[in-house]
Amino acid sequence: MDPIQDAVTFFESQELGEELSHQGVQTTRAAAKVNKQKLSHEQEIELVEYIEGLTQRALPPTRAMIRNFASYIARERVGEGWTTGMDRKRHHADSEAKYNLYFDLLYQKIAQYRVEPQHTYNMDKKGFLISITGRSKRIFSKQIKALPLGLIYQAAQGNVQSTWVEAIEAGKH
Repeated sequence: MDPIQDAVTFFESQELGEELSHQGVQTTRAAAKVNKQKLSHEQEIELVEYIEGLTQRALPPTRAMIRNFASYIARERVGEGWTTGMDRKRHHADSEAKYNLYFDLLYQKIAQYRVEPQHTYNMDKKGFLISITGRSKRIFSKQIKALPLGLIYQAAQGNVQSTWVEAIEAGKH
C-alpha cells in the first residue's frame, strides 16, 4: 500500500467525533497557556506584591526592571513584550477628574501654608536626575490609593524656603 492509501484507511477507521492530535499529544488551550507561562501563579502574585511595595516606597519600577525581576524568578529570559499584559491591565491614571483633584489639593495647600510663588519649585520623585535619566514608563498597581503627601515645612516668618533649605546638610544630601 502507498502512504496516501494508508492515511485514507486510518482516517476512515476513526470513530465520529474522535479527536485527532499530532503524535498523540493534545491539550486544551487553557492547559497549553499554563505550560507556556514563564511564571507560576504563585510567582506572579509575589512579583505583583513586590511591585506594589516598590510603588508604596515611591519607586515604581520600569518595564525593563519588571522583565529583569521576572527573568530572575523564572531562571530564563522573558521577552520584550512580557510586561504588555500587565500594562494593559493597569489602571488608567490619566483622567481629567484626577488631575482636577490633584490641582485642587495643591492650591489648597499653597493657600493653607501661604507659599509664595517665588518659593515654589518643580521637582518630582527622581529629584535632580530628571535631565539625565530622560523619560521612562512606570508600572503602577491598578488599585486606587493616594500617595502620602510630602512634608511641608513652614518657617517662623511664614515662608517655606528657609526651613527646608536649611535642613539640607552638606555632604549628607
